[in-house]
Amino acid sequence: MHPQSRDMYVTLTNNSSRGTDKGPGVDPANPRPNNVFGHIMRWKETGADAAATRFSWDVFVLCGDLTDYGTAEEARVLAKELSGIKLPKVAVLGNHDFESDMSDEVAHILSDAAGITVLDGTAIEIQGVGFAGAKGFAGGFGARALQSWGEGPTKAFVRTAIEETL
Repeated sequence: MHPQSRDMYVTLTNNSSRGTDKGPGVDPANPRPNNVFGHIMRWKETGADAAATRFSWDVFVLCGDLTDYGTAEEARVLAKELSGIKLPKVAVLGNHDFESDMSDEVAHILSDAAGITVLDGTAIEIQGVGFAGAKGFAGGFGARALQSWGEGPTKAFVRTAIEETL
C-alpha cells in the first residue's frame, strides 16, 4: 500500500486453472478464465475506506510471455480476450513472444485488435505515471543477469543482450 495515496498493488501470476473445473471461478480481481498470462493490479478502495467492498483500477499492464510460442493465432486469442477491457492497456513482450519470429506481428495484432500499447525500448505516460518497456533478452536483470565472464561467445551474447535492452 502506498503510504500517502493508499493505492494498493498486487502482482498476479499464471492461474491457468481459473474458471475451469480444477480451479476457482472468475471474480472482479481475476476476471479472466484460464489466465495463463498473469497481471499486475493497482486499485483504490471506494471512498478511501479500508472496509470498502468495491475498488477501481486505472491501467491494465501485461508483463511478458503473453503467448506460449509467439504465434499470430495466440496473439489473436489474447487480443479478443482483452478487447473488452476499456482501460488503457500496456504490455512488454517476453521471450516466449519471440519464439516463432513473429514478434512484430504479435505486437501489431495486440495493438490493432485490443488497443494495447506494446513497449519495446519505448515509454509512455498514462495519467501521470510513466511506463517503460524493455525485454530481459535472456540475460535477465539485476542479480539474475548473465555475467560477461568466461568464454568469448558468452561475453558476446551478454554484450548483445545489453545493447539490445538499452
